[in-house]
Order: sequence, then structure tokens, then C-alpha cells
Amino acid sequence: MRILHGTIVVALLTAFPVASVGQTSAFGLRDASLAELEQLGLRAAGALVVEAVPDILARSFKAGDVLAFAGTTALIKLADLAAAVDAAQGNDIGFVLYRGGLPVTVSVRLTPAMIPAAVGAGAHSDPRTSQAAPTARTDLKITDDDVREMERAEAADRGDSPEVKALLTPGGNPNGKDSVLGRTALMWAIKKADLPAFQRLLVEGADVNAADTQGMTPLMYVCVTDGQQLNLAMFQSLLVKGADPKAVDKSERAVLYFAIESGRARAVQALLASGVDPNRPPVAGYPPPVTVASALGHVDIVRALLEQGARVDAPDAHGRTALMLAADNGEVEVVRLLAEKGANLNATNDRGQTALAIASEKRNEPPIAALMRKQQDRARAVEVLRQLGAR
Repeated sequence: MRILHGTIVVALLTAFPVASVGQTSAFGLRDASLAELEQLGLRAAGALVVEAVPDILARSFKAGDVLAFAGTTALIKLADLAAAVDAAQGNDIGFVLYRGGLPVTVSVRLTPAMIPAAVGAGAHSDPRTSQAAPTARTDLKITDDDVREMERAEAADRGDSPEVKALLTPGGNPNGKDSVLGRTALMWAIKKADLPAFQRLLVEGADVNAADTQGMTPLMYVCVTDGQQLNLAMFQSLLVKGADPKAVDKSERAVLYFAIESGRARAVQALLASGVDPNRPPVAGYPPPVTVASALGHVDIVRALLEQGARVDAPDAHGRTALMLAADNGEVEVVRLLAEKGANLNATNDRGQTALAIASEKRNEPPIAALMRKQQDRARAVEVLRQLGAR
């Protein structure tokens, strides 16, 4: 199996969960976040995260699985799923299931009853008047080889496989790679938060700029691995040893984006001190760094970028500024900071909308706790913008 690649176009920087009709009969699904897509190596505009599974599919899917359409485009969105079920007319639909670091092709026959009501019957008719679809037979074409591959990938991703243990054993090849994603011993030391092994590998000459099959370098691995303080020590050690702070993966996503999306403020500061451009031009659909940090609410990172010369009103591909994205996501402290740093309160995007207009938009969202909190945050952002004189 191979991970599918495409061009990522960052349209929204927040995920929108969708309520399940019933956890025993329908999927609970939400759009994958940007960070989740990137961790999978998906350079596409969307994928779905499974949060609940119909009983009939419980042996083949589980919560946490990520789904994309199989074929030439690694894309799936909630609305696309309902349309695909309608178009399939009882035939199998091909998906790529991501679990344990490897993609597995799954062919499954879905019925409208298995799709969340918010995007199922309502996609083409009024869910209040439509009849519930009868439960139909669901055929899964997932082989024993697929299951074994997923189990092997899960063990490898945990670092429990003999192959990974051999990579971390003293006296081995410091630049050896695993056979799953081409991860080096140094990358595994980072993933397992094994500081002694990490330090030993650096002494033994481990390549600090080696890349895995997705183009990820050790610096990128530090950014996406848990353990802030330990990671900072590793991050700084890699820079001292000559790790390239401007490295990009196969989709041209720079280390800076990994650090920003993981909320690693001190790593961002270290990168900027190493000469990384805070205004790095958008590549492969990526927006300016300050807009990403603002949308995610990372106040310290936004401040660090601005202090190093990031343009406060730099727009993304849709004309959206950091202020617009922060307001849209209800990141009030970021809104205040951007205004303090001179952001244009009345700049407009490609649709002619200001930050205030975007944050004030009425949305037809399901009554989910996370979305209700986000609505409250946006209301606060609207109040703050009006106090600042935005129109």
C-alpha cells in the first residue's frame, strides 16, 4: 500500500464534528483537522475521522480511523459521502482507511441509514419528511492480509516491533531505517522520547537531515511528538548538529508549519533565530505562517512571528488575513494582539467580507458542545471587534 498524495488547499483551519444519528446504526463522523491530515501524509483538502461505528461494521472499523475516497483523489468531505452513497445505488464504495500509519483499501456497501442525518437524507431532501432507508446487507472486502498489515503497522508505529528495537540497540547502524515508512533510528528515538538513545545516535553520527518516505526530517518529528520540554532539548540539539531549519517535506511543508500547528512556541522562536523567514511565501496551498498560528489561537507564536517581521495583514489564497481567521475561530486574545500590532480591522477577503462580517455570519451547525462553545467564542470576538471600531 502507499499513501496517496495530492495538493493541499487550506480552506478552513477548524474541524466541524457531525453528530451521529445513533451509535449502533450510523457512523459518527467529523472532518479531519489540518494537523491530522498532515500526520497521515495526506496532502488533500479533506478526510473523515470516525468517532462512532455502526454495529454491522464494528469488526472492521473503529473510532479513530481516518477515511478518504480510494482512487486518484485522496479526498472526502461529509457532504461528499452522502452524495457518494446516493450515486453508488447499492454498489460498493472504495475507501482508503488509515490506521497505524499505513493506508489499507476497503470496499464497503453503505446505506443512507448509516450516514449522519446532518449530511445523509438532508443532502438531497428534507430529513423531516424523508422515510428512513431500510437496513441493507453490507459487504466488506477486507482480507486477512489487510488485517495483518494493519496489525504490523500498529506495532511498528508503537515502536514494539523487533525491527524498531534493533534500530535503537547500541552498536547498530545509526542511519538504519525501518521498512514501513523509512524512519531512521534517530526518528524512533524521538518518537519514543528516548533521550539517551537520541544522544548516543548523535554521537555515533546519525544524519540529522535524513528524511522518511514522506520527506519528514527529525526536526519535523520533534514537532509532532508529545513531551514539550524533552522535545525542546532534542530540537535545539538537532539545530546545533546542523539540522536544516528550512527543510520541507514532499509536499513542501516547512518545519515552521509543523512547529506552528503543534503549538511549539519555543521551537518557532528557535527556527526564527536560525534565519527562517516569518513571511515564507505560501507553497502548495499553504497560507502565511501568521494566519495559521492565528487561526489555531497560538498567541505566543503569533507574537513571535510579528516581532520577527511577519506581515500582520498578509492574506492567504482566499484573501483572508490573520485577523479574519482568528475572529472566525473565536480566538479573542489573538484578535486583541493583532489589533494592537496594527492589523487592518476592515480589510476584506475575496468575497468582500471583513473580519466582523465573517465572525457575525449565521451558521447552520448541529447542537454539539464543541460547536456551541465555538459559537460563544465567536460572539466574544464580534464584541471585541466592535469595541475596537471594526465595521
